[in-house]
Amino acid sequence: MLRGWPSKAPRLSSGPFLRRLQEVPFFAFLYLVGSYFIDFDVLRDPAFHKESLHYRLVYIAAIFFVYRMRLYFAWVMGECVCMSVGLGAYPAISRPVVGDGPTDLEALDRWMSQFERERDSGSNNNNDYYKNYVNTMKSSPSNNDDPVVIESKS
Repeated sequence: MLRGWPSKAPRLSSGPFLRRLQEVPFFAFLYLVGSYFIDFDVLRDPAFHKESLHYRLVYIAAIFFVYRMRLYFAWVMGECVCMSVGLGAYPAISRPVVGDGPTDLEALDRWMSQFERERDSGSNNNNDYYKNYVNTMKSSPSNNDDPVVIESKS
């Protein structure tokens, strides 16, 4: 076992980790093959905009597919890293299983009910501040020496 691993922590199981790791070569292969044939710089070429709409849509769909494979590859690798070191998003009271999440949902609900949910967030205060700031700026006379205001004076 790992040195320094907490004694009450669940054991690391390699099953979910290996199942996720099996997807990595598939996504990596599709990304490498797709990026070999699909060039992103073609989109900047003015000749691309003269092609038919059908060609452009198919090409953009292919680019989207390649980009998506890159994201899937990175996401699965990130999950594998988190699984391998035992990181998770659920408290131990819910008896989480690696790769599956919490198994005791009632205990998780009891644990979550002890926390008070605050409805107001900091963004509301920021929005109020911004609204007041904008209103005061509209009511104040304009300053011609303001370096932020860019106007052409001709």
